[in-house]
Amino acid sequence: MRCNKCGRENRDDVRFCIYCGNKFEEEKEKKDLLKRARSKDQQALAEIYSQSCSAVYRVIRVLVKDEDTVNDLVQDTYVKAFSRLDQLQDEAKLVPWLKMIANNTAKDWLKKCKPVYFNELAGESDDTDDLSFEENIEDENIDLNPEMAMDRREVSRLVMKILDQLPDVDAVVVPVGGGGLISGVAFAIKSLRPEVKVYGVQAEGAPSMYRSLHEHKYQTLKAVSTFADGIQVKTPGELTYQICEQYVDDIVTVSEDETAAAILSLMENQKLVAEGAGAVPVAAVLFHKLPVEGKKVACVVSGGNIDVNILNRVITRGLVMSGRKANMTIALEDKPGQLKKVAEIVSRCGSNVVSVQHDGSDPNMPISSCFLKLTLETRDAEQIEQIRAELAKEGFQLVSERV
Repeated sequence: MRCNKCGRENRDDVRFCIYCGNKFEEEKEKKDLLKRARSKDQQALAEIYSQSCSAVYRVIRVLVKDEDTVNDLVQDTYVKAFSRLDQLQDEAKLVPWLKMIANNTAKDWLKKCKPVYFNELAGESDDTDDLSFEENIEDENIDLNPEMAMDRREVSRLVMKILDQLPDVDAVVVPVGGGGLISGVAFAIKSLRPEVKVYGVQAEGAPSMYRSLHEHKYQTLKAVSTFADGIQVKTPGELTYQICEQYVDDIVTVSEDETAAAILSLMENQKLVAEGAGAVPVAAVLFHKLPVEGKKVACVVSGGNIDVNILNRVITRGLVMSGRKANMTIALEDKPGQLKKVAEIVSRCGSNVVSVQHDGSDPNMPISSCFLKLTLETRDAEQIEQIRAELAKEGFQLVSERV
C-alpha cells in the first residue's frame, strides 16, 4: 500500500505508514466519504459541510463584510462544489479545493457589485468592469505609471494578509514618502472595507505629502532632513497625491526621537529590526498621534534596511526617549566625598551609573569647583525625576541633563 503523504510503499496489512506515521484508516475514511458524496449521499454531503464550513466562511469573510451576503456566498460555494465533486481526484485536498471555490465565488460577487477603476486613476481608459478586485489591482497596465512605486502584487498580498489575519481591523497605518505604498493600500482597503480608517505617517523633517494634503495644494519642499531615508522625499507623486486626497483619512508626522523610540520598541517587544521609514507608523501609534485608542490597528512596517552605525545611535536615542537612560551634569565643590554622596543617592534611588566624567577645566567655574557628568541607566522618566529631586534635596545643583 502506497502512502499518500510520503509516497512510500508499505505492506497491505499495516494500519499506518511505517515511515511517516500517516494513518491509512483515515485515508480510507476520506476516500469513502468522497465516494458517498459523489453518489449524492446526503449524510456524506452534510459531513463535508460540517468539516469545512468554518474554513470556507473565513475565506469569504475576508473579502465581504455584510454577514447576510457572506452566508449566501457560503451556500453558493457548496452548491458549486457539490456539483463538481467528480473534478476532485485527491480526497486529501478537499478543504483547499473548497476554499479555492469560495475565493472565486466571493470575487465573482465583487466583480458584479463592486467594480473598481484603478486603471482610470492610473491614467488608463480601459474598462475594468470585467475584473474582480484582486485581478484589477494586479492588472499589468498599472505598471505603466512610474509613480506607482510599489508592485501591484505586493499591494494585493499586503492588503489581503492584513484582512485575513485581522478581519475586524479598525485602522491601517502606513509610512508615506512619495505616496506609492499608501495610495495602493488605501485604495485597496477602501474598495473592500470602506469603514476601515487609513492613516499615513511622515517624518517631521520630510513632510511633503502631509503639507500637500493639509494645505490642499500639491507642493515641493525646498529641503528635507531625516534619518528615515526611505521616506525622505521632497516632492510627492502627482497621481499618488490625488489618490491620497480621495482615500486617505489623515496624515500625521513624527519626530526623529519618536521614530527612534519606535525602532527600539520593535526590537524589544517584537524582536524585529526596522528602518526609520518602516517604524514611523508604530511611532505615530505609540505617541498618540492618531485617534486609535482601544481599536484594532495594523501598522505596516515596510523595511529593515538600517545602517549599523545609525542603529547604534537610534538605540541610544530610543533609551533616552523612553526614560531608560539619562545624562546629568552636576556642579560640585571639588573636595573629597562629593562623588561618594552623589553615588549613594543614585544607588538609593535604584539607578545604575554606566559613565562618570569629572571636568574641572571649565573656565566659567570657580577654581575650587567642577562639573560631574553622569550617564545613568534608569527604569523610566519617573525614576529620573526622583533622582533629580533627591540630588536637589541634598544641595546639589543640576546644571544640565537630557531626559
